[in-house]
Amino acid sequence: MRRLRLLILLAVVAIGVGAYLQTRDIADQDRVGAPAEPPYLTLFLVDGFAPEVFQKALAAGRMPNLAKLIDGGVYVPQGVCAFPSMTAFGFYGFLTGRDAPTGGPLGLRWFDRTKHRGPFRRYVGRTNGLLNEDMITTERTLFEKFAPEHSFSLNSYANRGVWTSKKTGGLFTMTKYKDHWWVAKLVNAIGPLRERFGPGWVEVERRVIQMAIDDLPHRPKIQWVTLVSPDTYGHVYGLTDEYEELLVSIDGLIGDYVAAAAAADGGAPRYYAVVGDHGVESVRRHFDPGEIFRRVGLDAFRGPATHLFEDELEDERASYDEHDAVVAINGNLMAYVYVKAPDAPAPWSRPPTYEELTHYATPQGEIDLVARYLAEEAIEHVITRRSDEVFEVASRRGVGWVTTSSAGFAYHVVSGEDPLGYVGDPVAGPLVGSGPHSARAWLEATQGTLYPHGVVRVARLMLHPGAGDLVLTSAPDFDLAPDFELFVGEYNGGHGGLRRSQILAPYIVSGPGIPKAQVDIATAEDIGATLHVLLKAPLHEDAEGRSLLPETAP
Repeated sequence: MRRLRLLILLAVVAIGVGAYLQTRDIADQDRVGAPAEPPYLTLFLVDGFAPEVFQKALAAGRMPNLAKLIDGGVYVPQGVCAFPSMTAFGFYGFLTGRDAPTGGPLGLRWFDRTKHRGPFRRYVGRTNGLLNEDMITTERTLFEKFAPEHSFSLNSYANRGVWTSKKTGGLFTMTKYKDHWWVAKLVNAIGPLRERFGPGWVEVERRVIQMAIDDLPHRPKIQWVTLVSPDTYGHVYGLTDEYEELLVSIDGLIGDYVAAAAAADGGAPRYYAVVGDHGVESVRRHFDPGEIFRRVGLDAFRGPATHLFEDELEDERASYDEHDAVVAINGNLMAYVYVKAPDAPAPWSRPPTYEELTHYATPQGEIDLVARYLAEEAIEHVITRRSDEVFEVASRRGVGWVTTSSAGFAYHVVSGEDPLGYVGDPVAGPLVGSGPHSARAWLEATQGTLYPHGVVRVARLMLHPGAGDLVLTSAPDFDLAPDFELFVGEYNGGHGGLRRSQILAPYIVSGPGIPKAQVDIATAEDIGATLHVLLKAPLHEDAEGRSLLPETAP
């Protein structure tokens, strides 16, 4: 009897937690705009879209619905995502045609020295609504450009201007932690609870697709559907065979949606975009960037991985005075390290200079922070500012400098071997040390390298004063967030960095009048520019993206 009572009590607690997680999702926006005039756009954002797994499944004939979209449009096998290669932050290029760092936020976690309240910007959990608030208002999103007309988004919190927004984070939480958290385990062990609160990866995505289908009668100009299971699964388990099966199931669900939309549209033109915000890379080993400070008697603050309860960031900048550094994790394979500058008017009022970073005072004497990180097997690159227009990319192999000017982007190796490995490449090599070149030239020349578009992605990030004083990317097989994630502790997969496995994802743009074409490499901003052209929306005069459509396309 006592055991039965305990089981009943645990079940009640599990039900309560499951219900809480669902009701505590960011409140749905159920506003409905005016019925839109065609053409319509549906964008499927596959969160954590590993290109090599997709291409393998596509070649095997396991992705028939996406193959049909490829046959009716533009296919980009190497789509270059934002850096850091992150969810939500990386959506900005698709929404505006502009490189993500120009939008304000610099990832899912970053430290804004200009803010006296809530300087450590963290958009994971209940605080994810702050991402829209932090985006600059001088550039409108696609949703805002069609504001009178109805629009709809699912599982996106970079969606400023959308009319209806829905999220299913509670359901994915129960599925994500089913092997790691007793509440999720119990929910998944009891059939009725599993069906209600944690039905599994594919079933949750099926419900997501059905929500999008149910919205079609409102005639949305834009529907943005984020399919999060590949990323969620990839973080917890890595790139196993089941990851590929999730992609295959998503292909089937997209096929279901396309059929439903065709019936609902009554012949009206609809364009489709299928994109990823980053790839996924498996890891087995872990390193905490804050350890470098602790070894010399200093303190580095990392903060919680997820905000489950608070909606706002109310901490004062002065509350960080007791810390010597702030570590902001992004995707677990990339991190910003912000360092307290010595002798500043206020401890966090300015960033340290390069000289201060390489001669940093500690209780054990001066240390070179760049060299200390590069001595760690877990670190691949340390990126720093030499000046406002010169950025250093350092590895154990050597050091390179990226410089920017009105003429473009230049890169040259200043010591040792090329840390980006471009020297020796028959296409990228001639650009190294040969003066400034356009962003497009770097994009095309580096497409076959380990760090496609690396020079430009580094430069545009580091031009933003809020980027970390030290920008760390992890070496293969390492992540930078041990004992950090809720319930799981240590992930087996991640993203965030510059390597092609993390920063590349497939892109597809398909629809009536678009001739079949393959563009070997393009950026997220290019997809944004293409969508603007298709919908005849105004594109910012400084937009970095360019349309992938031939002049004869609609």
